[in-house]
Amino acid sequence: LHRYMRNDLNNLQIRCQYWQHGCREKVPLETLHQHESACPSEPMRCPACRADTSRGEMARHLQICTLRTSAVVPAADVARLLEDMRSELEAARQDFMTKLAEQKLEMDLRLDAQRRHLVQREHCLQEQLEEMRRLYARLSEDIKKLIQQEKTSRTELQRMAQEKAELLQLLHQASGSQAVQKLPEKVTDL
Repeated sequence: LHRYMRNDLNNLQIRCQYWQHGCREKVPLETLHQHESACPSEPMRCPACRADTSRGEMARHLQICTLRTSAVVPAADVARLLEDMRSELEAARQDFMTKLAEQKLEMDLRLDAQRRHLVQREHCLQEQLEEMRRLYARLSEDIKKLIQQEKTSRTELQRMAQEKAELLQLLHQASGSQAVQKLPEKVTDL
């Protein structure tokens, strides 16, 4: 996701998943996992007596739990407790693996979308680069032509300046004599 979208999503206020169990907190999405891992309203089961309680009440419950204080716990209860704990652990593992697979799929989809966007952007940039190269080639040709025209103009101006100097010299020599009437036609053309 783009940074601004990710920021908007992370700031989104979400209810805790233990809302039905009494938690009334709404937290930003980016801190939801931290809150839920320590939420006092999370339902828990006493490992000794299997009574349902919340995380916040577990310490108080364990202080008064009768099975916890009894010295002898029947082996059948221990086996049942262990089996229940194993099944809960397996369910939690399955839930975690499902969420992990969903997140992986979501990340793969995002990466694919970003790859497609980058490929399109690269294609656009390549087209722009090619257009710039064509424009550069045209401008280079135009500049070469202008330079050549300027050289030709300078040569022509130099030739004309030389002719002018020659004519002025002839005029200067002829001034005061009647040779002015016999000047070449070039002078009359100026």
